[in-house]
Amino acid sequence: MDRNRTYIRDRGELATGIPTEVSFLLHDPSRYFRTASFSYTWDLGDGKQIATAISYIRYNYTSPGNYTMNLQVWAFWDPRRGRSFHPKSWKYSAELKVLDAVKSIEFNGPPSAHIHKSTSLSLSVNGSPPMTLCWVMIPDCVPVATRQCHLVRMKGKTCSINYTFTNTGRYCLSVTAKNDISMLQVYHDITVWQDATHRLLFILPCVALILICLGVIAFSALRPNSARMKHLVEVSNFDFSLDKSAEGTQDSELRSHNFCCFNCSKSPIHKEEDPEQDGEGFPLLQSAGRPVQTYLA
Repeated sequence: MDRNRTYIRDRGELATGIPTEVSFLLHDPSRYFRTASFSYTWDLGDGKQIATAISYIRYNYTSPGNYTMNLQVWAFWDPRRGRSFHPKSWKYSAELKVLDAVKSIEFNGPPSAHIHKSTSLSLSVNGSPPMTLCWVMIPDCVPVATRQCHLVRMKGKTCSINYTFTNTGRYCLSVTAKNDISMLQVYHDITVWQDATHRLLFILPCVALILICLGVIAFSALRPNSARMKHLVEVSNFDFSLDKSAEGTQDSELRSHNFCCFNCSKSPIHKEEDPEQDGEGFPLLQSAGRPVQTYLA
C-alpha cells in the first residue's frame, strides 16, 4: 500500500541519489557558430570538475545542500572550414538546491490502543525539510475519498500525533509526507481494544455470582441429610400426681377402709394389711390412654 513518487523540478531543486542531467543549450539565430566546435568544463560545486565535448552531463549528488554549478564553454573554429576566429569562452553559473527525497516514514508507538484513552505516535520522516504531513485515521482500513486529513507543516524530520479512539476494531493510519521534490504515502495498522478496567468491572461481578452459586451448591451437597440423621425419640409424660377421679376413689376407699378397720378393730381376728397390696390400688403411671408425645431430634 506504500506509494512513493519523486519529482524532478526544473527550478534548481534536485534529489539526492537520483542522477541529474544538466545541459547547455546554444541559441544562435545568426548561425555564427555553425562551424565552431565546443568544449565544456563543468564545476559541479562539490569539488569535482568534468570536461566534456558534449553539451550535457549526468551527475549524482550524494548529499543534500546548496550548490553553485559553474560552466565554462569554449568555441573553436577550424581554419580548414573557411573561417578562422580566435577561440571564445563564456562562463555560466546556476544555483542548485539538492534535497533528500522522502524515502521512508517510521512509526514509533504501540501497535494497539484502548478506547477513550489518548494514544501518541511519533513519526520520523526520512526526507529533507521543509515537509508537509497529512494524516488521517481510517476505521476498518477502508479508504474514503471524502475524508479530510490533518495537515501538519514540518520544519524538522519528526512529529507526534495524538488521537483518542471511541470504538474498538482495526484502524489504519494513513500518512502522506511531501517535500518539494517527492511524496510518500504509507499506512500503519492499529488495533483498538476495550480498556482492562472496563473488562474487570464486567468480569468481577460475574465471578462473584459464580462463586456464590458454587458455594450454595457445595453447601447443599456437603450438608448432612436431616431426614436420615434425625432419630425418632418418644418421650412419655410421667405424671406422678393423682388423678382427680383416682383421688376421689382413694378418699372413698380410705374412708371405707377406716370404717372397715374401725369395725374390724372390735373383731378378735385382725388381719395385717400388706403395704404392697395397699399401694397397688393407686396407679403409678398414667393409663395407656394418655397421649404419648413424639419428638424428632
